This record gives sequence, C-alpha cells and structure tokens, in this order.
Amino acid sequence: MKSNHPSPFLVGSLRMRLMLAVSAWVAYGLAFAPVYFKVGDAVGTLVTLPVMASAWLLGLRGGLVAALLNIPITTLFFSLVGEPGWDVMLRRWPGIFAGLLIAGVTGLLSDLFHKVRKQSHELTEERDALQKEIAERQRAEDALRHAHNELEMRVQERTAELVHVNAALEADITERKRAEERINRQVSLLSALRAIDLAISSSLDLRVTLDTLLGYTVSELGVDAAIVLLVDEGLGELKYAASRGFHGNVSGLRIAMGDGYAGRAALEHHSISILDLTQGGQASSKKDFIAGEGFVALFAVPLMAKGVVKGVLEVFQRSPLTPDSEWLGFLEALAGQSAIAIDSAELFENLQRSHSELRQAYEKTIEGWSRALDLRDKETEGHTLRVTETALALSSYMGMSETELTHIRRGSLLHDIGKMGVPDHILLKSEALTEADTAIIEKHPQYAYDMLAPIAFLHPALDIPYCHHEKWDGSGYPRGLKGESIPLTARIFAVVDVWDALCSDRPYRPAWPREKALEHIQSLSGVEFDPQVVQAFLKLLSVK
Repeated sequence: MKSNHPSPFLVGSLRMRLMLAVSAWVAYGLAFAPVYFKVGDAVGTLVTLPVMASAWLLGLRGGLVAALLNIPITTLFFSLVGEPGWDVMLRRWPGIFAGLLIAGVTGLLSDLFHKVRKQSHELTEERDALQKEIAERQRAEDALRHAHNELEMRVQERTAELVHVNAALEADITERKRAEERINRQVSLLSALRAIDLAISSSLDLRVTLDTLLGYTVSELGVDAAIVLLVDEGLGELKYAASRGFHGNVSGLRIAMGDGYAGRAALEHHSISILDLTQGGQASSKKDFIAGEGFVALFAVPLMAKGVVKGVLEVFQRSPLTPDSEWLGFLEALAGQSAIAIDSAELFENLQRSHSELRQAYEKTIEGWSRALDLRDKETEGHTLRVTETALALSSYMGMSETELTHIRRGSLLHDIGKMGVPDHILLKSEALTEADTAIIEKHPQYAYDMLAPIAFLHPALDIPYCHHEKWDGSGYPRGLKGESIPLTARIFAVVDVWDALCSDRPYRPAWPREKALEHIQSLSGVEFDPQVVQAFLKLLSVK
C-alpha cells in the first residue's frame, strides 16, 4: 500500500539524522587527524565535514558530490590560512580517499535507512489496515455469530413451538378421528334403528320384521348369532320366532319360563350377561345346544312392552366379548325395537281378529234382519236370498269390483228393511191395496234410509234399499230420480227384483212363465229399467 505522507527526508526522524551527521563528523576528525600531522589539516578536515554531512542527508549521490567538492573547498580554505593548495591536497589524499569512502558508505546507509524506514512505514500502515480489516471482520464474525446464535435460538424456540403445535394437532386429529368414528358408529346405529322402524311400520309379517331386526343385530353388534324367543302364555314357555348365525337347526327350540338364561331373563324381567360360558353350569335344556355351537359369551335381554314380557332377545359370540356402554345401549335399543315389533304385530293381529269378528257379526246381523223380514212375510220367504244371489251374479258380469260386490250383497239383503215400518195390516193384506195403503208402502225406501244412514258401516250399501224403486223414466219413488242419476247398483237390483217377483208365486197370482217374464222385462227397457242393464241381464240368462 503506497503512503500518502511526505518524504522521510523532510518529515522523518530529523533528530536522528543530525545525530548521525555530528557523530560521523567527530569520528572522521578523530580518525584521520593523526595522519595529517598538523592541526590545520585536522581543522581543515573538520571544516569540510559539515558539507559532507549535509550532503549525506541527501543520500548516496549527495554524499559523493560533497566528497568531491571537499577538495577545492579545503584547498581554498588552506590558501586563506597560508597553506599551499596542491601541496596540501597531495598530502591529504588519504583523508580525501577516506572521506569519499565514508561519504559513499554513509550515503548508502542513508538510502538503505530511508528505504527500510519507508517500507517499515508502509508495513505499519498495511498492518494497521490489516488489523483494522481483521477487527472489522472479527466484529462482522461476532455479529454473524450473534445473529447465528439468535437465529438458532429462535429456530429452537420455533421448533419447540412446532413440536408442541404438532403434538396438539396430532392429539386433535386423533380426537377428531375418534369423534368421527363415534359419529359414524352412531349414524350407523341410527340408520339401523331407522331401517328397523321402517320394517315394523311397513310390514305386517312379524317374521319379516324380526328377520330384519336380527340382521342388524348381528352386523351392528358384531356378534356371531342372535335369536328371538316369544312368550307362549298358554303353555308358559318361550318358543322360537327367528334366528341368525346358528350352525344347527333351532327352529323347534322351546324353553320353559325360568329355565336357562333366556327363561330366567323372561321370568326375572332383567338382562343376563355371561362373558365366559366355559365356567359355571348351564341350563340343562340348552346345555347341548350351546356346547354344540361353541359359544363363549351370551347376553339375554327380556323384550318388555308396556310392562309385559313379550319374549327374549339373545345374542351369542364364539370368541371373548368385552362390550362397552355404547354396545350395551344399542343392544337395549334393539331389544326395545323387538318388543315394539312384537307388540305391534300382536296388536295388529288382535285388530284383524276383532275386525274379522266384527265384520262377521255385521254380516250375521244383516242376514238376521233379512230372515226376520222373510219370517214376517211368509209369501216372500226366500225372496231376499234369491235376489241377492242374482244381483251379485249380474253385477259381477257387468264388471263390478270385489269391494262393490260386498256392498251390493249387503244392500240386497237389506233392500226391504224399510218394510219394518209398514203396519202388518197393510203389509200382510190379501186384497187389493187402497191409495192410502200404497202411499204407506211407498214410504218403505225412506224408512230404510232413515234406519241405515246412522250406521257408517252400511253407507256404501244404502243405494239399493233407498233407490231400487226409482224408474228410468223418472216415474219411480221415493225421489223420482231419472236415468243415470239413479245409482247403478239400484238400477241393477231393480231388474233382478222384478224378475224374481214375476217368477214367484204370490197370494194374488201364480208365478209367470220364464218366457213371459223375459218379455215383460224387455218391454220395460228404457221405461222402468236401464236398457244396458236389461241387455246385460238377458245375456247373463242366456249364458246360464
């Protein structure tokens, strides 16, 4: 590195240079004074030394120049003091030579000193600069090390935070997975209960419902087998209803109340759980059955509905079973659903039975009323059953449905029920009826309506008792209906009623021949009777 300071000659160690010059001067005089043997020579030599010293300060070249100048200067000096110039010079040549040598060496040393001094100064500056750079680098390294330490500390802190957060996230994910599994499990259980509810509400067959229920029991509880036993109150025992997962045939299984785990559960009204069937005795009636299946664990739950035991649900496992509260809760829910299904099936069965019995009672009542009318009027005995049979045949021939045929049958049996309101002296009168008698007789359709209308069961059958005396041309009674405003069932029955009356003996006339009766029916087509009904009736008779 080049220095920007002034030359060492101008600013350097001036004091040291002066001291060297004086020392050289004194040394020169002392060394060479004895050679000249005169004081003047020594003095002359000493006089020339300042010039040489000054030149020495200028370096090697200056020293040589000063040494050369020393000869004329010295000669001039001694001339002034009375000494001959050249003679003196000849006598002083050793001194001159010594002066030249000393001046050259001194100048060389001076240059070397200057160079060394300059290089030392430059090295000092370079050292200072290097030290400064090293110091700056050290500061930078310290700052970098400090930043690195801070960064490492932050990384460690952040790593610890991330580890903590990661642990929390893992715990949260684990908990969420568990919660998701619980939710999925609960959804699955709810779906199973929903499917069982649909099976209960949509199926009237208890076996189908129980089979659906046992399917979900085995799949959702993860058991190997399940069975439902129903209470047979008449025999006081449990009987087989449905099962799933058994190797052997259990359809004929029957267990006495109090016998075995299922019998105990039904009798004691509480659940029984056996987690290890290999320990302890088993009920004799089921010992071989359980041993043959290889079951290890068993749960028996009574099926209670409205405080009454309807049966028992048993589940079996062929490996160790460790149920939790959720598992037990679902088993109880399935048992409740089973009890509801059994109770609903029993209620429906009882309702069907009651409905059937009530329906039979209604039918018997209607038939009883019909027989009572026949017994009241001996001359028309059997008329009601005959017209009922013929009306049903004609209605079926004309495409009536089964439901409509049921109402036609009831209406036909009750078509003259209104005559119960007609006095016997008019109804059983053997001679011709007066106008007043006829007016009363013609009220019997209205009497029938008034009697049967309050009975909702007979509403669909009212058309025949109320309208079978209406005529196609509107001349009938009691309301004078005309054409298709007359109910079809009444139009059908009107033809059948007249046909049977014409073909039967009456007190006032004998039965008409079949051909005459047919001609009469045909003659009233479009007048009293519906032409289409008459046409169908004729076709029916031709078929028969």
